[in-house]
Amino acid sequence: MFAKVSRNGLQFFAHAQSAPNCALALETLAHHLLKLELANAARDAGARAELEVRGPDGAWRADVMASDHGGTWRMALEAQLSPITVADVIARTERMRADSVTSVWFSDRPRLPWLGTVPSVRLAQPDNGQCLLIAEGLVRFDGLWGAVPATLVEFLGWVFTRRIVPHWPMADFRPPLTPLAMVWTAQRYIRAETSISPRKRPGQWHGCRGRSTGGMSFVSSPWIRRCPRSGFSFARRTARRAMLWTVGGRPGLRRLLVSYFFAASLRCQASSVAGLTGKTSLQRLRV
Repeated sequence: MFAKVSRNGLQFFAHAQSAPNCALALETLAHHLLKLELANAARDAGARAELEVRGPDGAWRADVMASDHGGTWRMALEAQLSPITVADVIARTERMRADSVTSVWFSDRPRLPWLGTVPSVRLAQPDNGQCLLIAEGLVRFDGLWGAVPATLVEFLGWVFTRRIVPHWPMADFRPPLTPLAMVWTAQRYIRAETSISPRKRPGQWHGCRGRSTGGMSFVSSPWIRRCPRSGFSFARRTARRAMLWTVGGRPGLRRLLVSYFFAASLRCQASSVAGLTGKTSLQRLRV
């Protein structure tokens, strides 16, 4: 791609005929403009930004690669406007993580099925045409999770300095906010959520059929509420990915947490079946 000037003096970019495999040749104008917005916002937030950076073995390519000036961290900023499956988003995220590159996904499209399955936010264009705004995915906690107004530059500045981190919320979201499995928030709001005693926490903190589990319940998981037909297996896989992300290289703790959630899902399934049959297996034994 190179710069040209039309006969009328209009400046524009054109693809060289000898370069049919140019990475920009197959993308839409909207996608390219969003990448430029992300790159400019990253620079305004104090980071370096490069477009179309490939992985060491070519297994992935970042739309925008943000990094600090010392090269101690790298973060891929992914502009996703076309439809994509949840599995593909997770797979692409994991390929970058294997090379020590974290990622954040961005889109301005409504009703994104992958929003909250990986570190991500939804963007919105303000009426005045200024800097893009965070429309969904950035929250704070005051008894319920609520949206935080912020510009894209502010959001990236907080992410780069780790003032906000990915979090898997367990408390309720304030209507009309859509519950997400993963959000961005500050550490103090995570501490505020975990400081609430189980008896005072919102509904989904309680276990099966009103019994407190002292932790997250799959019965009231945001994924169960949004996708009830998917059943407990989907919620269990989502929780397992969350635990692997959280505890990193501590296999003993990973096994403990995954075993806990697996057992919790079995208890919830048994309780749900009992609600249909009228009695649990223990109650039938006592008759």
